Amino acid sequence: VGHIDWHQEDGPFAVAYLDGTIKLGWIEKESHIVACKAHETGINNIKWDPRGILLASISPDNTCKIWKLSDDKLVLLHMLIVSHKPTSLLWSPLVGEGPTPLLIAIGTDYGTVNVWKLPNEENKHNKVPVLVMNAQGHPNNSVSSLSIDKTGLLLASGCLEGLVGVVNIWSLHDGSLVHTLTGNGGVYSNGMCWLDPTTTSQ
Repeated sequence: VGHIDWHQEDGPFAVAYLDGTIKLGWIEKESHIVACKAHETGINNIKWDPRGILLASISPDNTCKIWKLSDDKLVLLHMLIVSHKPTSLLWSPLVGEGPTPLLIAIGTDYGTVNVWKLPNEENKHNKVPVLVMNAQGHPNNSVSSLSIDKTGLLLASGCLEGLVGVVNIWSLHDGSLVHTLTGNGGVYSNGMCWLDPTTTSQ
C-alpha cells in the first residue's frame, strides 16, 4: 500500500497500491470493493476533491488522472500531462462558481508547481482542464508538500531535499511569488498547515 485517502465516514476510502491499482472500500459494505488499474507504474499520491466526488491520482508516468465512481466502476474523466514526475498533490478546499469550479495543485520532482482549473463532473464533455499556473519554485528539488489556506487564495509549497528547507508562498490569483521562508532541513509530506490566512506552520 502506497497511499490512502478518505473523505468522510460513510463514503468510500481509496487505497493506492505500488503496482498502480486503486481500490475503493466501504466500512458499511465490508465485502464490496471496487478495483481499477489506474496507472502502469506506481502511484505517488491520491486525493479526494473537497466534495468527495472526484478522485485524483498522480504517478511517475507524468500524469495526474481524475476519476469518478459511476456504476461501481472508477471512470476516467480527465488526464493531466505533467512536464516532470509529480510528487505531491492537493485540491483547493474551496469550490468556486461556474463551469470550472475546482482547483488542483501538483508539485514535481523538478521543483515546479502546476495549478489547474477543472470542470465539475456535469461539465466533463464541454469543458477541459486549464493550466493556470506553472512556477519554478524549488530548482531541482522535489516538491514534497503543498498546502492551501482556508481562503483559497494562497498556496504554500515545500521541498524535502537540501540543507535549507524552502517554503514558497504563491498567490493563486495571479501565480506570483508572495513570500519565501527558510529553515533547517527539508519539509516532509503533509509537513505544512495554515494556522490562519497569513501564517503557516512547518
